[in-house]
Amino acid sequence: DAPRHRLRRPRREHEGELLQIDASIHRWFGDDQAFSALVGAIDDATGDVPFAAFFPQETSEAYFHLVAGILQRRGIPRAFYTDRDSVFVVNTSNVRRDLARADHRPLVTQFGRALKQLGVEWIPANSPQAKGRIERLWRTFQDRLLNELKLENIRRVFRQGKEDLEVLTGANLEIRAGEIVALVGPSGAGKSTLLHIAGLLERPDSGEVH
Repeated sequence: DAPRHRLRRPRREHEGELLQIDASIHRWFGDDQAFSALVGAIDDATGDVPFAAFFPQETSEAYFHLVAGILQRRGIPRAFYTDRDSVFVVNTSNVRRDLARADHRPLVTQFGRALKQLGVEWIPANSPQAKGRIERLWRTFQDRLLNELKLENIRRVFRQGKEDLEVLTGANLEIRAGEIVALVGPSGAGKSTLLHIAGLLERPDSGEVH
């Protein structure tokens, strides 16, 4: 028989309609360093990363921190798309599951209850392949975080009312592996925006990130 090819799920049409969230356990800070978890989200429609952060392990606390960051930066999304980790799915004994069903109580994790209070839908992935977009994002991060980072002619503009505020105008930055760099400047100079773009958390209006 001919091999089967899994069809990619079409992207959602609107920003914030669906966010894939996940964690990548990796030696992010070098082969001689301990494993850590990068917990983050990717917008299914745009491919933007609204928030990501490092934690010692993949835990409920890490995902609550992730959601708080998303709410602060982008507001409340319509749905989260996740795997079936114990943060999202109750993994309990058959006895406790049967007792809960007999008492007509749904088995919901702390994270699930928080999403319900926010009015955010939870959509579980049916297979690891279904999380392809965020898995590709992790591979991109793993390739870039320990190699040379180069930003060329970065421009970023924010809309304020009827006016455009140009925060970055042709910014350039080059960091070689192992270098320690400090960004210094007054408040409002664009330091945080430049770091967000360097970390792939935000897209520039023009310019290149290598």
